[in-house]
Amino acid sequence: MKLLLTSAGITNDAIKNSLLNLAGKGFNELHIAFIETASNPEIDKSFLEKDYKYLIDQGTQDIMRIDFSKKLDEDTYNFLENCDVIWMAGGNTFYLLNELRVSGFGEFLTRVIENKVYVGVSAGSIVATSSVAIANVEPADENVVGIEDFTGLCWVNFEISPHTPEIVSLESVEKYSKENNSHIFAFDDKTALELNNGEMVVVSEGFWQELGVSI
Repeated sequence: MKLLLTSAGITNDAIKNSLLNLAGKGFNELHIAFIETASNPEIDKSFLEKDYKYLIDQGTQDIMRIDFSKKLDEDTYNFLENCDVIWMAGGNTFYLLNELRVSGFGEFLTRVIENKVYVGVSAGSIVATSSVAIANVEPADENVVGIEDFTGLCWVNFEISPHTPEIVSLESVEKYSKENNSHIFAFDDKTALELNNGEMVVVSEGFWQELGVSI
């Protein structure tokens, strides 16, 4: 399993090179499934368009925008089965997790992700972890779907706090970690976690900190 868990997408050359190394191809050769479901509850979707434009500007020629909250046709599933990269864009964490469950798309992803690179952005990164409860830390995502089970996809056995300290204070994350005995990687928008078949590297041109219990 190859994961690139980011706070704000590709924000520097270090994160860009990490993606290309994981994929083993240049942008012009990549087939990217750009999943935008998490942005559905958001009014301002400029962050989404910024990431999509970045991928196009880098020379990506085969990219499909996908919202799995809607019924997907056979062609879309074929693309997902055969793409190189699944880009899970950011938005509302609780909404995204709920849609992954009710649609069955989370189970589908877990089946097909082994031979792909998964790029998570903010909420897209959080759902890949053991728990999304960190999204309750102020300024929290609104729990628009009222879920009470915060278990994520559990592809990794720790939690992450993106946008730290730009939006979420490190002090708040430290408090959350102590109260919940949680192992957390907190990092800013210039940082990502690269996981390549069990081996993890912190890719950073900014701030990151590991909190809580060891793995």
